[in-house]
Amino acid sequence: MKKKVVAKKSAQRKFPYQIEYYSNPEYITIHARSRFPELEGYVYGLRFAVTDAKEEGKKVHPFYLVLNRVRGITEVSPHDYELTITKAPMFSWDEMLPQILKALQDTIAGKRKLVEVGEPKQAAVDSFDEALGINQV
Repeated sequence: MKKKVVAKKSAQRKFPYQIEYYSNPEYITIHARSRFPELEGYVYGLRFAVTDAKEEGKKVHPFYLVLNRVRGITEVSPHDYELTITKAPMFSWDEMLPQILKALQDTIAGKRKLVEVGEPKQAAVDSFDEALGINQV
């Protein structure tokens, strides 16, 4: 009788991400190999976006509901494989990132383990606005 060969699944699937910092300390971008959930429209003031969506009867992904409770976040801009977050100047990333990463783990990564790939990146341009081409003369 032949034995059936079964490929072993990795012990734990991973959710790779990398943080990018900018010369403007109020911005970070989290890059991932998985898509971030959609949040309709441009989000200036996450609280307004969540409130508006709820009032209009639209569903809001749990990730944004949790981020909505993180003190200091002023803006969230989701894209397919990256999420840019802006904070208020009186808050630090040291106090906010653990909460943001926990939200990512609990609502998006699920059973996959968050794994930071490499050291945090520094932006190749002088500012986030420059990266977006804002205020260019």
